[in-house]
Amino acid sequence: MIDDEAVVLESCKKILSSEGFGVALVPTVDDALALLEQERFALLLIDIKMPKRDGLSLMDVLRERREKIPIVVMSGY
Repeated sequence: MIDDEAVVLESCKKILSSEGFGVALVPTVDDALALLEQERFALLLIDIKMPKRDGLSLMDVLRERREKIPIVVMSGY
């Protein structure tokens, strides 16, 4: 899960973990890209509005890399 708000990350982790899902939390697009180099994920939950690089820029990079990871886009706006 990629979101710049810690409360959102922790809330979603609590809910998803209680349903048996493993959850990795990262606050920035750059952190997400670094983690994606090390691990494989079944799904990405991406916030659209983030400082510096937004969720759309992450999706652009994943498309360029031809990654086939399902994505759920979120926004508080």
